[in-house]
Amino acid sequence: MGYVKNRHERQSTLGYNYDGDKYVCSNCFSDYAIQNFIKNNASEIICSYCGTRKEEPIAADLDDVLGFIMKGILSEYSDPDDEGMSYDSDEGGYQGEIYQTSEIFEDEIERFIEDENLSKDISDALIDKEWCRKDFYFLPKHEKLIINWDRFSKQVKYKTRYVFFRLPGKSSDVDIDDPDEIPISEMLDHFGRILSETRLLRILKPGDIFFRARIHLRDKVCNNVKECGQPLANELFNSNRMSPAGISMFYGALDEQTTLVETHDTGDEKVITISKWESCRALRFLDLMNIPALPSIFDSKNRNMRPNILFLNSFKLEIVRPLVEDKFASVDYVPTQVFTEYIRHLYMDSRGNRYDGILYPSSKHPDHVNAVVFCERQNCLDIGEALNPKSTIPKYIRLISYKDVENKDYNEYLASI
Repeated sequence: MGYVKNRHERQSTLGYNYDGDKYVCSNCFSDYAIQNFIKNNASEIICSYCGTRKEEPIAADLDDVLGFIMKGILSEYSDPDDEGMSYDSDEGGYQGEIYQTSEIFEDEIERFIEDENLSKDISDALIDKEWCRKDFYFLPKHEKLIINWDRFSKQVKYKTRYVFFRLPGKSSDVDIDDPDEIPISEMLDHFGRILSETRLLRILKPGDIFFRARIHLRDKVCNNVKECGQPLANELFNSNRMSPAGISMFYGALDEQTTLVETHDTGDEKVITISKWESCRALRFLDLMNIPALPSIFDSKNRNMRPNILFLNSFKLEIVRPLVEDKFASVDYVPTQVFTEYIRHLYMDSRGNRYDGILYPSSKHPDHVNAVVFCERQNCLDIGEALNPKSTIPKYIRLISYKDVENKDYNEYLASI
């Protein structure tokens, strides 16, 4: 009787009640964390639901699987009384957003179940009760990050562009006691900690390729670093997504088609020169193209990363968002310019290393990669120029070839590559 009592107490604590003796295999779920749990705890050779039979154990006790699933649910949801939610019968009950068990099942569990009978057994086992989000008095962590980045962006665009890092305390337009606010002066360092936890490092090897494109008149030949590379600082009159006017960086793409798509077609009177570059040494990049997949709430090892990943995906969408071409468009670049400068000059990873650039999605070709390398024209080698390892000026990339594409053949050329 002691075992049965303890079993029911454990089940009740986790929010379910199950007295059956069925076993389920990993093929009956689509969530990777549940699948892994079943594989690691399999004790039977036949699945009670899909009927699969093997010589080695493939199915785990449904009671154990239910317990595992409910631990995942309890990582994000809780009992309203345990969370201190106020209750007023005259006002309709709990004074906050409440979820029924059936809603939790539909939103968080049902979509991962592959078998109809299994879905019914799990639904029937869950105790019908009311739930609320954990720590409901505070913003969800990813929403807190998104809202504070938006606050930071508005601050540097419209209020305090150059001395935001010295602003005392918290920003003046919100409650100074708001626990959901990240001080404007601390937002970039907070962002840096997220990057360190997520480890978005990609190293491009010596000889890896970048592409650039330049539009020019037909009678002009672009065949060297001066003509094909980035402008000098005193030639930069327009802002870019990652750098303001007057700050020189190397922009390129990791494939030829992307650099062409990013280039504006300006008519038949001009041509496009496509230049090909290679890295002179290993280059370390912050890789915003490689944000990890969102962990399952049933993944006890990695689910704490969910807020960071949700926030980084939101930031990535901001970078991809096309900007309206008008006289105020450069203002919208300011937050990513400030972020880039932080990465270039202040941020170091957990091992004390800095980045040489950022990889980010093309706004016109989101699955393809744009690159900004933190170097000026003097850091680039021309065709035929030897790399001198003793040079006091570091060399990052080398121009290796170039070719012209006439604009009248532009669309045909794009389709061919």
